[in-house]
Amino acid sequence: MASDPLLDNYLPYLLQKADHLLSKRFHSSLQEAGVQVSEWRVLAVLADHGSLSVQQVADIALLFQKLVEHFLECKSHHLRSLNPEQIPPIHHVQNRSAKRREPR
Repeated sequence: MASDPLLDNYLPYLLQKADHLLSKRFHSSLQEAGVQVSEWRVLAVLADHGSLSVQQVADIALLFQKLVEHFLECKSHHLRSLNPEQIPPIHHVQNRSAKRREPR
């Protein structure tokens, strides 16, 4: 493959390429365990930070809030409303499991 001077000097491309190369093996391990990368990121954020709002989880995990909400609802994680009168409602989530599960 011929070298592309534009891409060879474009930092966002180089960072994405490095991320892909570094994460490839880990992502394969997650796939074998039946866990999506976005799911692992949500669980890792909760394991590291404890109780957070859904928006905080989304911001830290670099995901859309709706995706985090969907994941939490589908996986039956504990989601409670802090202020039901506020629109949109603010939600807090907390990882209730004591163990932090990591792929092999």
